[in-house]
Amino acid sequence: MFLILRPIPKLALSLRKFRDAGLLAEGCGLIDIEKIEGRLDAGISTFFNYSDLSQNSEMKALVLVTSTFAAAQIIALSNKVKRVMFANSDIIAVGPSTLSALQADMAKINQQNFSTGSCILAKPANSEGVITAIASLAHKPKRAMLVKGEGGRGLIEAALRASDIELYTANIYRRIGVKAPLFLDSASTAISAADFAQDQIQCIIATSVEIVDAAYLHFEAQWLNSCRWIVVSQRIELHLNALGAKLVTLSNSATDTQLIAAAKQVEGLENV
Repeated sequence: MFLILRPIPKLALSLRKFRDAGLLAEGCGLIDIEKIEGRLDAGISTFFNYSDLSQNSEMKALVLVTSTFAAAQIIALSNKVKRVMFANSDIIAVGPSTLSALQADMAKINQQNFSTGSCILAKPANSEGVITAIASLAHKPKRAMLVKGEGGRGLIEAALRASDIELYTANIYRRIGVKAPLFLDSASTAISAADFAQDQIQCIIATSVEIVDAAYLHFEAQWLNSCRWIVVSQRIELHLNALGAKLVTLSNSATDTQLIAAAKQVEGLENV
């Protein structure tokens, strides 16, 4: 059986998709997401200096949207703010869900006869994919705004600074550890810690270093290190190795589709 470690807002959906794919899994939410009020509005006001705006594509700024949580906050902005943002920037999105949500919102702005820049998908859906997408742009931007949660994405920040792109980082939400983990069974129904089938878990799925660290705070390290893991980057794999976990499989990205593909690969290796 698989154990999916996801932020609480994403946990139930991932479990449903695993169930639909015929994979037996339970879930544990160790981290929740908390919006930082006013941070995105302030960031946009600072970054989009009206005196410096240009419709010339070579002068467009770059906006990097790293999660569905970040996309949701952008979509919730007023149309007036989004018209300025979308018209004067190209966007790189991490994950198909992030891309789809932003493209749908940009289409609404287009219907109001306002122009928008491009919106492309980072491949793979991680920090390395963002760096690759930036390198593939026809015109190197002079300025970039990184919209993300507190902590993480340091690889993107370092790459942008090394390429002489002026960077503004907007940390618009934070991941917070929960006092009591949320356990969900394979039907996405909340269960007690006593009903959690820990002894049946053979493979653990984690999508960030923060989630891995939360797992090692809550569960016994000996048990965690005895399990196989599926993670979404080599950085997380190396972090797990340092903690003592040696059986690690890499997923191509943090999307449920790719996690399911990796899980089926593992299922072929072991009787999970």
